[in-house]
Amino acid sequence: MQTKEIKKNKKGFFDYFPAPSFLKMSSVGLALSDDAIHIIELLGNPGRYRLGHHSEVALQKGVIQGGYIYDIQALGRVLRELKNRKNLSFVRASLPEEKGYVFIIRIPHLQYEEMRSSIEFKIEENAPVKLSEVIFDFNIIPGSLDANNTVEVSVSVLPTKVVEAYVDALGSADIVPVAFEVESQAIARAIKEKEETDVFAILNLSPKKSGIYIVKKGVVVFTSTVIFSEGGEKTPEMFLAEELQRVILFWTTRDEEGMKQSGHISMVKVVGNNPDFEKIYSYLSNELTIPIKVANVWVNTFSLDAHIPEIKKEDSVRFASAIGLALPVDKE
Repeated sequence: MQTKEIKKNKKGFFDYFPAPSFLKMSSVGLALSDDAIHIIELLGNPGRYRLGHHSEVALQKGVIQGGYIYDIQALGRVLRELKNRKNLSFVRASLPEEKGYVFIIRIPHLQYEEMRSSIEFKIEENAPVKLSEVIFDFNIIPGSLDANNTVEVSVSVLPTKVVEAYVDALGSADIVPVAFEVESQAIARAIKEKEETDVFAILNLSPKKSGIYIVKKGVVVFTSTVIFSEGGEKTPEMFLAEELQRVILFWTTRDEEGMKQSGHISMVKVVGNNPDFEKIYSYLSNELTIPIKVANVWVNTFSLDAHIPEIKKEDSVRFASAIGLALPVDKE
């Protein structure tokens, strides 16, 4: 699909690339970040998957920066090499968190297209963007239907030009994106336990930055990106401890459009590919007043009693986004 088709289409991230029915269960997740590409293939059936091929490839500095692709040709060359080596054809790919906006609103519970139309009127009120220049998608927060037939929805908004760059990079490698999804929601799908109803936070550690996401009933409802400064008095783990505490306070006291964001955050789950992962995790474990744990990224793929993946446990946290992308989407 050419990128000019995107500009004419106001569908969600999942709707740009209608695939034949036999492709809709595509189980290859491809996560792109500033530092690396991670690929996961899941084989088998939901709940009893097994790990297929997987790859982790470092990217040269500047190819992707701050979530924006600055060198489409260079990224395309890396992707083509992966395509040839892993026989990639159809993937579910990630979109960058820091170039977008996430907000929650309450709207009437109508047919899907009618809900999209309602959200369109709210976008410019909730994000500093022009509707004509963005793409958006939304997730209904389970259990939010009230007596007035309204529901809470989490809306993700990204500039069209950002999405186009990802489409072009994949297209240059002859890889077809069956769907796109923002990174935070993919991670949430990978690590939320099936019976878990509490609000929790995700800390996604990267080498130069980290993402903090709040997850409510499996849906990401808030995101923040922490950029690590160099040469300052505070270490990255100090910055993260302060920012986590700030976000937790913000969430527990926020009241917007009459929606108290109920706010006990039960724990922080940590994933990511920061080389100082263990050091940062240890520091935060001592500094935070709420529980923190390394996320189990396989919790929704298979039982570790039944299948032992080739990826070591300490390395698996780097693949959280790719794993979530490979898992099927349950759109309410």
